[in-house]
Amino acid sequence: GIGGVITFGGGIHGTYYNIHQFQKWAKYPLLVAADYERGLGQWMSGATLFPSNMALAATDNLDFAYEQGRITALEASALGIHVTFSPVMDINNNPNNPIINFRSYSDNPETVAKFGTAFIKGAQENGLITCAKHFPGHGNTETDSHTSLPTIQGSQEELESLELYPFEKAIQSGVKMVMVGHISVPGLDDSGVPVSHSSIVTSEILRKKM
Repeated sequence: GIGGVITFGGGIHGTYYNIHQFQKWAKYPLLVAADYERGLGQWMSGATLFPSNMALAATDNLDFAYEQGRITALEASALGIHVTFSPVMDINNNPNNPIINFRSYSDNPETVAKFGTAFIKGAQENGLITCAKHFPGHGNTETDSHTSLPTIQGSQEELESLELYPFEKAIQSGVKMVMVGHISVPGLDDSGVPVSHSSIVTSEILRKKM
């Protein structure tokens, strides 16, 4: 009775047949997702691999971000994939960040917002659900949240003008999903819990306010 799966490595043919087999087994139609920050070629042979987001933004051409979204959507749809866990809307505002760095478009929030929303538009206009991540921003950390709990400092006003800005623009552009990070942000919730466990951040700020 599960409702969704995530796919990672392999080849395009094996992935296609696996997904269709899973759908045959499923009691309910599965929502199939993948991490395609750099296109399907990031995880499998025989598909398109794009440069990193930082390299893409260095071209200063938003059309490239739109095209990446469009091509990713067409290839994903051909395999039966509905959701990409991208774009990364984190700002690269900490040079010691071990996990975001060139996955971010820029250290400038406006550049991140413009390129991220162009990707969202290209993907969603061609049938792929996008997911902005890692709310409320994972750029200003020196810790990998896969292994331990990072903390981002700053008041709510400071966070709204910097970290939250690209996510606000993503939501305004119609992004259909937001991934919440495993990050402690005392300026938004002083309890110290990760925002992924915080009703203040996920419900009050993200769902109701934004």
